[in-house]
Amino acid sequence: MALGEILTSGCSMLKNVPEIIVGDYMGSLEKARQKGQSKIFDCKIDDCFDRILVILSQMQADILKTDIFGYKIMAVVSRKPLSKVENENNVNTADVGIFLSQTSDGKTKVEVSSLSSIFVNYVAETIFSKLEFEGKR
Repeated sequence: MALGEILTSGCSMLKNVPEIIVGDYMGSLEKARQKGQSKIFDCKIDDCFDRILVILSQMQADILKTDIFGYKIMAVVSRKPLSKVENENNVNTADVGIFLSQTSDGKTKVEVSSLSSIFVNYVAETIFSKLEFEGKR
């Protein structure tokens, strides 16, 4: 967007800034999917999506964006550092993307991505174990 467009668009441009920032960052999390973790669950995609939102709430994550039609969630997740190195490097909060897709046999693939491998592991382990536990009931 050119400077002239920004100056003449007034407040309408400013209203969209948070959406633009979150949207751009969601793209970074989508690209990080290949370095993330994934697992397939025997549940309908809508049910898995809703259950993941509950799990994130239990984790006290801040949900930044949900796309119910694209089955995407962007959240800020916090946790206590597990080591002195993590504590010194302030590795206690990260943005996480969660992406769901329906498989050909009606199951749901859940992918967890983050620019932090520590948080990919933490969030994937938490979500996957809770989805598995709930699926066995």
